[in-house]
Amino acid sequence: MGEIRIERVNAAWKDRTRDYRIMVDGVEVAKLSNGASATIAVQPGIRLVQAKTDWCNSPELEIHVGSSEAVLLECGPNSPTFLELL
Repeated sequence: MGEIRIERVNAAWKDRTRDYRIMVDGVEVAKLSNGASATIAVQPGIRLVQAKTDWCNSPELEIHVGSSEAVLLECGPNSPTFLELL
């Protein structure tokens, strides 16, 4: 088995109260609150990873996970400040 470790940055205020739903191959495998992390065991091979919130999501990231390998990913807010005020 391989592992995907996802760390969510501790944001000062953007998305602070929203959980990020972590999807691997289209299946929700974890919810991350602000500053949290999760380790997900996966079968080796190509995996599609995505983070989702209430109304938006990241692009799917295609990663290769080897046997007995841990892949580290980091996620956090990416919108410009002025868009959050609309």
